[in-house]
Amino acid sequence: MKLDRAKFTFHKPTLLFLLAVDVVLIGVSVVMGLLIVTNRIENWPEILHIGRDWSISETFNLLKWGAIIVVFGYAFRWTGQVVFACLAIAFTLILADDSLQLHERSGQLANKFFGQFAFDNFGIESRMVIALGEIGFWILLGFVCLAIVLLAWTRTSSEIKGQLGVLAVLFSGVIVCGVFVDFVHFFSPPRSMINGILLVLEDGGEMVFISLMAAFVIGTFGPGATRT
Repeated sequence: MKLDRAKFTFHKPTLLFLLAVDVVLIGVSVVMGLLIVTNRIENWPEILHIGRDWSISETFNLLKWGAIIVVFGYAFRWTGQVVFACLAIAFTLILADDSLQLHERSGQLANKFFGQFAFDNFGIESRMVIALGEIGFWILLGFVCLAIVLLAWTRTSSEIKGQLGVLAVLFSGVIVCGVFVDFVHFFSPPRSMINGILLVLEDGGEMVFISLMAAFVIGTFGPGATRT
């Protein structure tokens, strides 16, 4: 089996559906955030918060990661390209981090073991230690995922390399929102307008880029993109 398309494509029905759901979930969070900032409500329901683990939006993201993994498993089955199996493994690790909150746990562990030492010797507060612990975990995860993919890269066709280059650009958007914007958001004043804006850029942006990735993977590597 081989890919039928030489270029990439987004699966339009999937793209429109995912982005529509994203817009609704982000919009609900924006409204809830404005009500919090203006003191019209006291508590923000966790299930409606795009920045909370196991909220509707977080669960929706996990389903998108799962769809990406399934499609790469399918692509490996029908094309025989090992890189797709490697990508399925790499994204499974990313799904594990997202669902088990591994980077958050790493930040807490870093603070538990090094927080007091960092403060006593360098004046670094626990919040910074937690943030650095999370970034350290992301760096390690990134290297592991990259190493897994590179194992099969030399045996990958130039056509697929080009298509995966587009995927890499989309994934870069996830990294910018989920890592760099998250770092800034972590230190923003709570219950403030800037905090809300950063929340939308971080978690809302991450949602949109994952949706773009899912629609791209389904359209480019899914059942409609293979032939005998």
